[in-house]
Amino acid sequence: MVGGGSRDWLAIARSVAECARAALAGLGSTRERGEPRGRGAGGDVSLTVDAVAEQAALDELERLGVAASVLSEERGLVSVGGGGRTRIVLDPVDGSLNAKRGLPFAAISFAVAEGETVNAVHFGYIAELAGDGEWWAQAGGGAFARGVRLTLGDAPRGELEVLALECAHPGAVAEQAFAIASSGAERVRILGGVAAALCLLAEGRVDGVVALRPVRAVDLAAAQLVVREAGGSLDLGPLGLDLPLDARPRARLIAARAPALVARLRPLFWGSAGDRQ
Repeated sequence: MVGGGSRDWLAIARSVAECARAALAGLGSTRERGEPRGRGAGGDVSLTVDAVAEQAALDELERLGVAASVLSEERGLVSVGGGGRTRIVLDPVDGSLNAKRGLPFAAISFAVAEGETVNAVHFGYIAELAGDGEWWAQAGGGAFARGVRLTLGDAPRGELEVLALECAHPGAVAEQAFAIASSGAERVRILGGVAAALCLLAEGRVDGVVALRPVRAVDLAAAQLVVREAGGSLDLGPLGLDLPLDARPRARLIAARAPALVARLRPLFWGSAGDRQ
């Protein structure tokens, strides 16, 4: 059985992502992709795209002989290969609405941890489900996009040219309108996928990412490592990197190219540190 931190997790993650892509390719219409399947472990309505991609991913892990506990946004904690200390954190479709409607920025997120908090994640992989984009990181080993190492520097003169917003229900955008307008961002983009947005930050294609509502560890477990290994900065709220690897929406995500930008955005969207819950 495959388990532990010394395995070729990149090859495993790529194989899992390819199986998820192939499974989703068999879904034709928006109606078929968006058929409700009940509530997932994270509390959101699970769609056919979520269930199909998750099953394909779990089946491939079993086929590869991976022994691990898998935390999935849809099913919660399940075992593959008889289970084990290694924890795989899987979001089979980050950006389910995008995947349902055939829009870009739907991705699979795959993280590996030897522990139960975000800080224990030592490998992260994110791949587009409708394209060939991929990002990965190894703790202490750097971050990569399409095989090119990412080195994220500060924006020229600390500019916030493009700010990406996530969890952007119209009501949440309206509630945070003053903060958005006061952020100093020249333009705002709403992409619809936390993992993909963080990866674009790691590449320097956006300058900051703010989630307007709490997000789950399963959404960001892999991508936060990509951002940190690329040299970016992020704040997950009071628990920081001790955030438990579970499906509860409780991370208050702000990420940026540099700590100064995070510090600038934090009081606008969260208030003082003492106000964060």
